[in-house]
Amino acid sequence: VGLDVPAGWRASGPQEIELAGGGDSLLRFTVTPPQTISAGDYELKAWARRGSDTYRTSLTPLPSLPARLWSEPAVAPVHAFNVTVPANLRVGYVAADIDPVPEALGRLGVQVELLDQAALTFADLRRFDAIIVGIRAYELRSDVMANNQRLLDYANAGGTLILEYERDNFWNNMRTQIAPYPASMQGGALRITDEHSPVRFLTPDSPPLNFPNKITQEDFKGWVQERANYLWSSFDPHYQAVLAMQDPGEAELTGSLVWTRYGKGVYIYAAIEFFRQLPEGNAGAYRLFVNLLSQSRAK
Repeated sequence: VGLDVPAGWRASGPQEIELAGGGDSLLRFTVTPPQTISAGDYELKAWARRGSDTYRTSLTPLPSLPARLWSEPAVAPVHAFNVTVPANLRVGYVAADIDPVPEALGRLGVQVELLDQAALTFADLRRFDAIIVGIRAYELRSDVMANNQRLLDYANAGGTLILEYERDNFWNNMRTQIAPYPASMQGGALRITDEHSPVRFLTPDSPPLNFPNKITQEDFKGWVQERANYLWSSFDPHYQAVLAMQDPGEAELTGSLVWTRYGKGVYIYAAIEFFRQLPEGNAGAYRLFVNLLSQSRAK
């Protein structure tokens, strides 16, 4: 078994294994890129050789139909890009379900702590530079709504509170306003479904677009599936919209990324689909999301 790597990279050499019938085995390969590496996409290609036959295909049982196998090339993508991450950035994450964002942030060296009910209710939240409330967390976790004032107090005292999207039916039928100032999702689920749709910077000098990474139009290239879901349709003048987006032939929408200073801290609503972009290694999404997490460090 071996691993092919790009030119100039190093990997630990091939290994021989013996498998009993129907068995499997885990192997560890150490891959070392060159000290200076150009931004771009790379591939690590695994292979197995038996006699004169070489195999380069991965076979994985389907979770719902374990007797059926999913086949694809045995390739691990690697994405190299420039991103500035403040030192010792600490983030609390309120996840509603399986959520790929905390693991993705961990790859950047961000210290991410998942907040369960006890932590959200009793822990000292002041130790976090930012707290993220993941997609649909208010809808699916009753303890998040119960601790909403605690989260707002955290932002008011100087933290950065980021809310990823909640669905329109839930948002419009809430008995209690969860954001610091009013906002609505009228007219159905507002989405930007074309991943290539144009993005206009409404406030080019705003901190979310400039600290610690300068966001440009290049950062919105190479997105997958969609750009944003469940955008705010209207919001209080305290908020500032950062981006404007529009699908072909439709009206421009400004509710995908909205923020406000709240007390000593910052509150952000992010309908952008970070949960899709970060697992794909999208450099621009990483850079923008790091900016959101870093607003308590912005001067």
